[in-house]
Amino acid sequence: MKYQTLILMAVVLLNGACAADPLTSDPGPDNVYMGPILIWNLSQFELRELYTHTNATFEQGNENTPCYCDCNCDVSQPPQDDCNRQNQLCEFLQPDAAVEVQWSHREYVSVVREKTEGGFLLGLTTQTPPAFTSACSVLIVFDDGFRALVSLEQAQLTPGFPGFPEGTVCP
Repeated sequence: MKYQTLILMAVVLLNGACAADPLTSDPGPDNVYMGPILIWNLSQFELRELYTHTNATFEQGNENTPCYCDCNCDVSQPPQDDCNRQNQLCEFLQPDAAVEVQWSHREYVSVVREKTEGGFLLGLTTQTPPAFTSACSVLIVFDDGFRALVSLEQAQLTPGFPGFPEGTVCP
């Protein structure tokens, strides 16, 4: 009985600690952010596609979704066959490179990469929408997961951080 009580207390404490995770919890109505974030590819694979979406399932957009990059399509024109309406990468994102993309509050992020070099494609999606609150937010993509950096301080303390694009205003 004594051990059951200890185990129950440990589970309750761990559950409370995980529930208070500031990287995945809702930032609240005062910190709703929509705008650019930095995607930093620290995987060993080039990222072929990147999507943001409001559902937990992987999505590739539709005809009402704006085209984010200027390389393949013009949003004022009907979509071209080579324009994937929600892929935010105009070219493959190489390992250890970073790119700024558009993101909105409560959006998941999905990336597509090769599972092995020259092999099948693999899609990864964030488990929850990251709790970003400013343009000084970074989503690091690893081989099989993500890490959200939600502040300028966290980003600058990360070894090898490439920096934000010129003109990024951090609160």
